[in-house]
Amino acid sequence: MRILNGDKQTALYKAQLYFTFEEALKFVHALQELLRDPEANEHEHVISSDGRDVSISIATPRKLQDLNSYSPAEQRMFQEP
Repeated sequence: MRILNGDKQTALYKAQLYFTFEEALKFVHALQELLRDPEANEHEHVISSDGRDVSISIATPRKLQDLNSYSPAEQRMFQEP
């Protein structure tokens, strides 16, 4: 699991996520959509009513080798120990 601080473009090592019931349902649905084809170069967003945004993606070895699958900040994050 990797978490990127989208504002600072750096890896985040500890995070706490708090969902409302409806947001949790959206999160589960987004994961189910991604799991239909884990190799697809897709991502999903879960957006709260006040505009907070969680972007999720399934990282696979093949997608990590494809430099077009992830941004430079995301690629650096996957190279960190």
